Amino acid sequence: MILDAITCIALAVYYEAGSNYVSDLDKHSVAYAVDNRSEHRNQDPCKVVSAKGQFDHLTHRFRVHRSSDGQYQMGFRPDSLPGAERAAWQRSLDIAREVRMHEVPDPTSGAEYFHQHHVHPRWSKKFKMTLKTPVFRFYQDREAA
Repeated sequence: MILDAITCIALAVYYEAGSNYVSDLDKHSVAYAVDNRSEHRNQDPCKVVSAKGQFDHLTHRFRVHRSSDGQYQMGFRPDSLPGAERAAWQRSLDIAREVRMHEVPDPTSGAEYFHQHHVHPRWSKKFKMTLKTPVFRFYQDREAA
């Protein structure tokens, strides 16, 4: 399956925040963090989610890779998901579309990075926290703040 920007953002939302217990605020915020990083770095969202060291767990699970012709592809087939998972995937796609089309405001105030509350990455000290949700913390570069 050849990937487009919306599908790549949806992959991040689905993997990071796709559970039913995660709020739409968290899901939109994850999508915006990916979209913001894409825009600030002038990179395709697929390049953002497949960058080494960023979403490695996502790229391994869904086998996201860049082919020799420069297209991003994945081996994962959303249509093979069971019912509840398929609904979560569809919701992730809807959120990615809403964010990419800027149909909802950015609750992260331009954040490009995030992590769940239970982890404490060293890199977070270098950035300014812009949003704390029930599940995640979102950050932006201090110079951009």
